[in-house]
Amino acid sequence: MILLLALAVPMGAGNIRAQEPSKPKTESSVAVDPSITGQQLAALPELEHHFWNKKNDWLFVSVGAARTFDYFSTLNLRRRGDKEVLLTNDVVDNHAAFAAIEAAGTGVSIGASYLFHRLDLDGRNGPAFPRRQATV
Repeated sequence: MILLLALAVPMGAGNIRAQEPSKPKTESSVAVDPSITGQQLAALPELEHHFWNKKNDWLFVSVGAARTFDYFSTLNLRRRGDKEVLLTNDVVDNHAAFAAIEAAGTGVSIGASYLFHRLDLDGRNGPAFPRRQATV
C-alpha cells in the first residue's frame, strides 16, 4: 500500500501549482451559437466538474463515517475477545496506531478520488493530459 502511494504521488506532482494564478480557459469543447439568448445559455449543462463540490463532500464524509464505524466496531470486537482478521491484534490493540491507520485509509480514499478526478474518466473536464498532435 505504501508502495502504491509512493508511486501515485509523483504522477500528480507535475500538475501542482502552488500560489500560481489560475489561467482562464480560452478553449471550449462546445461551440456556442451566437444567436442563443442569455436564458438559453444559462440552461446549458455545466461542463466543468469541481472536485470539492457538494456531492463529493458528502461522499468523503461518508467515507470518514464508515472508517470511524470500522474503528469503533473493531475495538468493540477486540474487547469481546475476537481476533482481527486483516491486521495483527497488536496493531488494533494500540489505539493510536489503529486510529492513524484508519485516518490514513480515509486520506488514501480521498487521494485516489482526486487522482481519478484528474484522469477524468467520465470526460466532463476534457482531456486530463493534453494529447500530442500527430505528425504525418
